Amino acid sequence: MLKRFLLRHKYVVAVVLFAFLFNLLVYQLSRVFSFWRPHTDMTLALDLKIPFLPWTVAVYFACFLFWYGSYIYIARKGRPQSDRFFCAEALGKLVCFVIFIAVPTTNIRPEVTGTSLWDYWIRFVYWIDAPDNLFPSIHCMASWLIWV
Repeated sequence: MLKRFLLRHKYVVAVVLFAFLFNLLVYQLSRVFSFWRPHTDMTLALDLKIPFLPWTVAVYFACFLFWYGSYIYIARKGRPQSDRFFCAEALGKLVCFVIFIAVPTTNIRPEVTGTSLWDYWIRFVYWIDAPDNLFPSIHCMASWLIWV
């Protein structure tokens, strides 16, 4: 059954998988090149005034459903439109990659002290995703490209 699905939707699977893997490559490879360099702290005074709400991690995880659901939808629209979108997305990530290396960024994350389920999810995000590669935002770029 899985084999039949993959054969019927090989283009969709291929481009969405490529987008996912390319995203990992951009994030991880840029970290290799910029790990040793000083990072610019992007924490603003405003950031310190905004209350930390652990439940907002649900929005963060929902974004991934939105992005990859949209990627699947766009890949199924047809080759010309899909190819244009995924080329733009890959070029945007290449630009981000260069900037991540040229100007490494970081920020100060709020301390998680609670024991709720949301607090555990925030700790999980902190564990899997270092506070770097902040600018430009691939999250914003992907959302904008999907919108247009």
